[in-house]
Amino acid sequence: MLKNFASALCLSVICSLFFLMFDWLKPVYLIFVVFSITFTCLLFGGISRLLSGGQVLKIERGFFSVVRK
Repeated sequence: MLKNFASALCLSVICSLFFLMFDWLKPVYLIFVVFSITFTCLLFGGISRLLSGGQVLKIERGFFSVVRK
C-alpha cells in the first residue's frame, strides 16, 4: 500500500507542477492534488487486490478503511 501511495504522490506532484505553469489554474491545483492522490490510491488499491488478494482502501460513509479480502 505504501508503494501505491508513493506512486500516487509522484503522479499528483507531476500533475500539480503542470497546473502551476498556468496562473489561472492555481486556485484549483490543491483540490486536484487531494483528488488525484485519493483516486489513484483507490485505483491502485483495487488493482492490487485483484492481483494479489491483499488489502484495499474502501470508502464507507465518507471514511477510508483498509479491508482485508
